[in-house]
Amino acid sequence: MSEPRTLIALLDSESTGLDPRRDEPIAVALQLWAIHPRRGTACELVDRYDGLRQPQCIYPTVVQHITRLPASALVGTTFDLTRIARLLSSACLVVAHNASFERELLGRHIPALPPMPWSCAMRDIDWRRDAGAPSSSLDALCRHFHVTPSTGSPADDCSTLATLLSMTLPVRGGTGFQRLLMGRNPRHSFTHHTS
Repeated sequence: MSEPRTLIALLDSESTGLDPRRDEPIAVALQLWAIHPRRGTACELVDRYDGLRQPQCIYPTVVQHITRLPASALVGTTFDLTRIARLLSSACLVVAHNASFERELLGRHIPALPPMPWSCAMRDIDWRRDAGAPSSSLDALCRHFHVTPSTGSPADDCSTLATLLSMTLPVRGGTGFQRLLMGRNPRHSFTHHTS
């Protein structure tokens, strides 16, 4: 008999800027991962969604260069809100590397987000104490764990995050997924609410 699996949704997005109250999401990636119950590692990518959305606000040229998503690639695109809601409601937890930004940004533009707990992979794990990492940025963690860095696309960031959260934390033991599931640092975890 197979062991029960825990499903976690990893989420990343691109936006028109850095203010989640003013800017808009233009790309979102969601990956639903099955987590091995004892090892605390990602064992199977169960489902995924990658979507683009044409913004209704100004999308500055400088941001287009950073995201590598030209405005012309977004014309006529929209998120599949039903698919996003279905994927998220299959998970027991949503994890993003900057969860407060992602939740606020997407909560304003995806009304179908189900109420559920979120955790921040950047703040809810003490990477310095638990892993000896110099910083909690995705690039710094990739260097520290000798993981090929993400290309910066939302889908690649999610896959990179799954790899990093599956790594054993060398100082304190366990994995990042285990830390998030046990809620050792719940101060930045929250449940979605509409504003």
